[in-house]
Amino acid sequence: MKFETAYCIDKEKEFTIDEISHIYKQDKVKFHYEYKGFLYCPECRRAKLRYNNAANPYFSAYPKVKHEENCSLSQETLTIQKSEKYVNNTANRKSIESQMDHLILLLSDQQEPAKISYSFPRNLSITQENSSPRKSSATQSEKLPRKRIDISWRPDDYDCYKLFYGTIRLTWEKYKNGYKILMKSVNDQKTFCGLTVSEKVYYHLQDECKTPSSFLCKIVFFALFSYNDKEIPITYLRYSDLLKIVKF
Repeated sequence: MKFETAYCIDKEKEFTIDEISHIYKQDKVKFHYEYKGFLYCPECRRAKLRYNNAANPYFSAYPKVKHEENCSLSQETLTIQKSEKYVNNTANRKSIESQMDHLILLLSDQQEPAKISYSFPRNLSITQENSSPRKSSATQSEKLPRKRIDISWRPDDYDCYKLFYGTIRLTWEKYKNGYKILMKSVNDQKTFCGLTVSEKVYYHLQDECKTPSSFLCKIVFFALFSYNDKEIPITYLRYSDLLKIVKF
């Protein structure tokens, strides 16, 4: 399993793969003495991680290391095909909501889910392919793959369904017969990706996440981005309950 962030116990701080990769390339001696051997799972901080200097650098756990029992990063993620089927099954909506809440908390200093005032849809009964209730096949090991949008994108972040999340500046724009969400860096200097929203889906979103036209927030959404090397990645929001926005 690949990790995008790691907690450095020596610095008492979490670092992204981009930050550690920069340190490694700029000063290998500093990396060796101050970071190598001090990197751990960013969630449970028990499983030891190593930096892999590949074409697309990543963190990975050392063989046979153990996470805390309830650490979500110890669980294997669903495959591309299973992720889409999992989301289309309405019986799994509570599980998806829980995973989205968890990602919001990972981005936040808050410790209790009850403290989050998230923007949720007015109506969850949006027409979808699998509208009839079915028994969920969910188990604790069924975790949707995730991608933090403010960390460098890699080839395996495209053409597969994931929970995308991050701390961003969100900007609304009118787009064709609907709207577009542009997700930018907090300082508004870089655009990470875009998400189009149909009029129908837009209607079911809470008003507070539609205004003002630009604001800082934490965001989580489920989608698939197709690779395009000429423009920023843009995709569409399938259902309103697959988007969660928390302003700050």
